[in-house]
Formats: sequence, structure tokens, C-alpha cells
Amino acid sequence: MVYMARQIPKGFDIINCHNAPTHWAGVFVKRKLDVPIVWSCNEPPHWYSDPIQRRGLGRISHPLYAGLDKTAVSCVDKIVANSSAGVKRIQKAYGRFSIAVNPGISTDLFRNSSGYRARIKVNLESDFVLLQVGNIAQDKRQIDSIMALYYLCKKYENVKLILVGQGPRDKLAKLSKSLGVEQKVLFLQDVSEQELADIYAACEVFIFPAQITWGLVVLEAMASSKPVVVAEETGVSELITDGMNGVIVKEPYAENMAAEVEKLMADANLRLRMGCNAYECVSGNLSWAVYAKKMEGVFRKVIQTYRAAN
Repeated sequence: MVYMARQIPKGFDIINCHNAPTHWAGVFVKRKLDVPIVWSCNEPPHWYSDPIQRRGLGRISHPLYAGLDKTAVSCVDKIVANSSAGVKRIQKAYGRFSIAVNPGISTDLFRNSSGYRARIKVNLESDFVLLQVGNIAQDKRQIDSIMALYYLCKKYENVKLILVGQGPRDKLAKLSKSLGVEQKVLFLQDVSEQELADIYAACEVFIFPAQITWGLVVLEAMASSKPVVVAEETGVSELITDGMNGVIVKEPYAENMAAEVEKLMADANLRLRMGCNAYECVSGNLSWAVYAKKMEGVFRKVIQTYRAAN
């Protein structure tokens, strides 16, 4: 972080850091240039949310890391979260207030994609396709998606689940086999942007049981005019009007997702209406131009306040 800070030349009015620990570098740049820091904190470092980090050597390294991190954060002039869920997590981790500015999304790629191409390529035929996108990880909860598929397959033969994302899939494959749905789960990795857009277009319903502060992939599905079934703990759920442009589910996610998907399976008009509403929500409120204007306002106010105080 010190090396990174040394590479920043003079002439800037503000420092905008993103994922941790770049705000550590920001502290050194602030001292060097005498300018304020705005930290766009998408997610507090996993040290604060993952209990595993406090085991073994973590009992020693965690307090050290947390001490240095909180010292760096005390030098940040403004923290920007990407959702209300992010605001709460930042408050819990640092005791600091932050503001929420939802990121933007480009809709053209998803709006003009072809589901037919993807269905032919992976031999989906006439299946009812569920989709989850995101790297395989505990907080993305792909296990819940597989369990939801299992519940649905007790009644329906033509349901399949596509999981797109990097990461170890052995446990998920083993679970699928133990439940007897291994032939109905398709794992995809290393897909291009166009291929991913086509996969969105190929699905009937996008499901997302993850517990994270945002969830860009949910917006991508909405930009593809797809109904989304999302956990209430996902940050992007704050943009969803339940039953209108998507569905919000509570724990237990697997059972509740299966129940909501079953309703959507039975009503093609509901899927179409919800998908259209989803697209209108995203295209009307979450452009990069809107995001840029909001962030420019944050930058200007922080610069003005900092200069007045110094």
C-alpha cells in the first residue's frame, strides 16, 4: 500500500478508494497530497464477518489487522456503501456512518441477447431453467439453490438449474448426486460476456439466495427481463417491490424459493409481467450516468468541507 501511494502524482483534488485495503494506501496519499478520501466500500473486509478468521493464528493476526484497519478508516472523510445493507455492515464493523449510492448497470448487452443460442449449445430443449450466477462461495449459498431444485423435482420432471461461476464445485456436485438431481444441475465456468447474456436470456427464473451487500448479477437478470427470486439479506433486494418486479424470500431460502418458483412456473403471464417490470426498474433508475452524477455530488461536497476545515 505504501508503494501504491508513492505512485500517485500530485494534482488530484480527492482520493476515491474501493476494495480493502486500498483505503490504507489512501491514507498515505492523503498525507502526501493533503486531499480528502472517499472510500467506496462495497463490503467490509471478511475479517469482520467470517468467524474462521478468528481461529488459530487468526487470534493473533485478527486484532492486529483490525487495529490497523480501523486506524486507516478513521482517516477516511466519507464512506460510500452500495446499499442499505452495506451501510449496516459498515456501521457494525467500524462504528462509522456511511451513505448508500447504488451502482449503475449497462442494459444493452442483456436486452438484445438470444436465449435460443444458449439453449441449443447446452442442450436444454424444453426445460424450465433456473439460473444462479456468482463465484462458488459460502455466502452465495448455491447449496440452497440445489435444494430448491430438489424440492421442485419431486413434482416436476422438466426443471433444470444452471450455476455459473468460478470456484470449487466438488461439494455441490456431491450434494446434487446424493439428492438424485445431478443430471439436472449444469455447472458453467469461463463464459464470455455475450455467452453470459445469452444464458440470462435462456432462463425462466433467476434465483439468488446469497447474503451479500449488493448483487450485481440480480440487476443483470432484471436487465434481461427475467423474474428474480432474491434473499432478503441481499443488498439489491431493497430495489425490489415484492411481487411486482421480483420476489423477496426469507429463511429457509431453499423451501421458500421453491414455493415461489412453483408459482411462476404455473403462470407465464406473471413471469412476463414481472420481467418487464424488472427491466423498467433497472433501465430507469440504475444507469451509470445516474450513478456518476450522485458520486460527483459526493465528491464536490467532501472537497468543499475539507477545504473549509483546512
